[in-house]
Amino acid sequence: MQVIALIRSGFPNNDSLIRESLKNNNIRVYKANLSDYKSLNAALKDIKLNEERIDVIFNNAGVMPEEINYSRQGREMQFEVHAVVPCIKYNFSARSLIDRASSKNNEYS
Repeated sequence: MQVIALIRSGFPNNDSLIRESLKNNNIRVYKANLSDYKSLNAALKDIKLNEERIDVIFNNAGVMPEEINYSRQGREMQFEVHAVVPCIKYNFSARSLIDRASSKNNEYS
């Protein structure tokens, strides 16, 4: 199974399993500021261009600001990262799966 990481910052350097997985290309990293739609959209486009499939989606993004602050889109940051972004990622993945299934069906028509 291949793992695609859509993350804001890199993995810790002190984890040998992660280092080995990165070296062997078993984990592929795409970086994005998940609270910025332009950054997120660019990363999702890169994923669609470079990845054949998505086996698993695991959302571990989260923010806990001490004060209320807002995303570039004008939404409250926690709502943006905890609710809106997972929906965007899910919709992207579902559309990608549908597009690929449609293209496979067209190949056999």
